[in-house]
Amino acid sequence: MAPRLDPGAFVEAAADLGLVYGVNDCLMMPANWILAARGVDPAAPWRGRYDCPAGAARLIIEAGGQQALMAAGCEAAGCAPADPAAPPVGAVGMVWGPAADTLALMGAVRLASGWAVLSDQGITVAKFATVAAWEVL
Repeated sequence: MAPRLDPGAFVEAAADLGLVYGVNDCLMMPANWILAARGVDPAAPWRGRYDCPAGAARLIIEAGGQQALMAAGCEAAGCAPADPAAPPVGAVGMVWGPAADTLALMGAVRLASGWAVLSDQGITVAKFATVAAWEVL
């Protein structure tokens, strides 16, 4: 049996890499976690197709929004929906997280201490309001 991956260690590595659009951003970090944990790339259709905020926005609009984009990727990777009120550690989700001076819908990875989100401020872990969640492990 393969060893279980640690979402905390994964998030630490994502923090070290920092925000890189199209590689490690608020939606790619959860996609990268799914790829590492399941060996299936939920972001394959858009990986490498953008490298700036405007490019990310274009793909999000084409998909019908961030939640629709993440849901499609999670479904393609075989991740089952999880209860947003009690997401398991290792899940991915859409949460209201910090973006500049406001809150924004963001992709996240669930840790024991809360949701980890990546923004231009780095990684923030907190008990953000959960909009949707999917099981990964």
